[in-house]
Amino acid sequence: MFAVSVLIALLTISIITDLKTRRIPNALVCIGTLAGFFLSYFNLNGDITLYQSVFGTILGLLMLLPGYFVGKMGAGDVKLLAMCGSFLGVQATVMAGLCTLLLGGIFALCWIFLVKELSIKDHRYPYAPAIAVGVVLAPFLHFS
Repeated sequence: MFAVSVLIALLTISIITDLKTRRIPNALVCIGTLAGFFLSYFNLNGDITLYQSVFGTILGLLMLLPGYFVGKMGAGDVKLLAMCGSFLGVQATVMAGLCTLLLGGIFALCWIFLVKELSIKDHRYPYAPAIAVGVVLAPFLHFS
């Protein structure tokens, strides 16, 4: 339960900073990733082992990296999902990534209609809220 609280706190900070500055600080994702590894190593992260934590981080990075390469997503967003992978492990990171991509599209449409600031060329859309909601929903979804 402590690991969940730490992850929620990190996601809350990332949402606030992303909405205010359209950036997610490197210090936040570095400290968060190390915290995920630490909690997993000392068995304070449920059933997530250090091995699963490391591979969850790599998978989280790889899932959003294509969006960064095509210029539609910031590096902070990619690193944020990687950080979340250190807490979630492999299976939940896959679900979190899929939820994030789906919610990111839905949130972007809402952003366009409500804020009317997002243009097709605007790459500064705050993606941290979609990542946070995707991460929170992921443990409740199961592979079938």
